[in-house]
Amino acid sequence: MQKMESDESTRSLMNSAFVRTMLNDADHHEQCVAAFNGEYLAYLGKDRELIGQILLSHLIIERFLDRYLEIANPNLSVKQRERMGFAKKWEIKRLPPGSLLELHGAGVVALNALRNKVAHDLSAHVEPSDVEPIKSCFGPWHFASGRPEPLSDIHWLVAFTQHIAFVLDSLTKGIVRYGGADGLDGYEAWLIEAVRTPAR
Repeated sequence: MQKMESDESTRSLMNSAFVRTMLNDADHHEQCVAAFNGEYLAYLGKDRELIGQILLSHLIIERFLDRYLEIANPNLSVKQRERMGFAKKWEIKRLPPGSLLELHGAGVVALNALRNKVAHDLSAHVEPSDVEPIKSCFGPWHFASGRPEPLSDIHWLVAFTQHIAFVLDSLTKGIVRYGGADGLDGYEAWLIEAVRTPAR
């Protein structure tokens, strides 16, 4: 009895306007599938290694920037930090005098702009001008250390990210050691006194 009802339902569906319309529109649906596959494959053809490095570099620097802000600005709450985007965090940071981050800040701003470009627009392309600010501000420092020129934009990003993360980490640990609970203010007070006081 159930089989007869099932067969009847199948015949009814096969004779419906829906199935007839789908069959009549088969060429249209095949064209839609082909268009989707073409678009999807075009996205897969993007430079995933470069885009991945851009996103990873941004995440790494933000991790070390968050740690720095937490230690350098003890009055800044976790909730306040969590509400901030990367650009705002970078804008409000305070640095000790003569910090290397002042020299290379333009590269961090450029990296953030590049990350925003590729993270929100599948049609975006990474242009040489997108990476140039990183090379311009970081290149002289990189070459002065005797290191060879990075082979590609990916290698530039890796080297730049390591440098910025290291500087942020060093500053953070210096503030913890010498500034204590007073954060950057305590560190700067210690630094001024340490520079003025003769060694014993």
